Amino acid sequence: MKRPDSASIDVDALNHRIRGLAVASFGIGLFSLFTFWWFPFGLCLGLLATAIGSTAIALGVRTVEKGLYFAAGGILLANAAIGHALLAGKLTFLFFIGN
Repeated sequence: MKRPDSASIDVDALNHRIRGLAVASFGIGLFSLFTFWWFPFGLCLGLLATAIGSTAIALGVRTVEKGLYFAAGGILLANAAIGHALLAGKLTFLFFIGN
């Protein structure tokens, strides 16, 4: 049995919790895009996903290998859901209630 070589340990590895924040941002952003029509719930999920994705990027997810696409994708999906929710609310009021 060989001993593990101490020089091969990656000291620049990112904490798994921060990578998990990036993946959570993507998942919540995707779910908020699916539920944008449910006005306060989808909007709040979009805001939450944007905050989590921004936190993940601020804490160190800055390269592709560390999960940058998950955090950026979560922010983009969440912002699309926020825009859809606000637009759906405005158009619903315009078409069905207002003149």
